[in-house]
Amino acid sequence: MNSLRTSQYNLRRREQRARESLDERFQRRSSRNAADRLRRARARSDQQMANSVNSQAETNVSEHDCGMMTEICNFCQALYWRNELNSSNKYTKCCHDGKVRLPNLAETPVF
Repeated sequence: MNSLRTSQYNLRRREQRARESLDERFQRRSSRNAADRLRRARARSDQQMANSVNSQAETNVSEHDCGMMTEICNFCQALYWRNELNSSNKYTKCCHDGKVRLPNLAETPVF
């Protein structure tokens, strides 16, 4: 029954729009455009307010210093923090004990 009401409503609106003059059509569209502009402005305002709340929260975050990276992988010389050792007391996240080898990077071209 709801879809019947909806289709009847749509038919009445279509007939109404077919009978309206150019001035009425212009006024209807102008008011709809004004309402759309207001809705978009409110949405932007809400988003800007949310962004300002988020940025204020981020400024209150204290800095965390992990210290110096003092440990070096025996295979690829990647730097690690002391606490990154695995259970075998090795650093393996970089090259898996030398199993992964990448070619050296080419020199960057001069522009």
